[in-house]
Amino acid sequence: MKYVTPLNDAEMQTLHDMQRYHPSRRARMRAHSLLLSHQGLSIPDIARIYQVDRRSVSTWLDRWQRQGLVGLYDQPGAGRRPTLSADEQQKVQQYLHQYPK
Repeated sequence: MKYVTPLNDAEMQTLHDMQRYHPSRRARMRAHSLLLSHQGLSIPDIARIYQVDRRSVSTWLDRWQRQGLVGLYDQPGAGRRPTLSADEQQKVQQYLHQYPK
């Protein structure tokens, strides 16, 4: 069974603060998952809590081990590519500003 390596006090405080105050919901979730793993919860248990696949939780733990805090953030280019071009996105922003309702 894989768990996060034991966290020191500074890491625990940083993760706790990140879990409570970070603006990104995903970063908060990942920080909390590391704290739960440190407390002895298994990957399947954490996956059940956050309703994600166990492989996602395992990836979070691996990224923490390799990259530290940076590993908890979404990487550039992650997710679906925009369907609108940059010009179209700008046009949408203009319309929203012009017609807010």
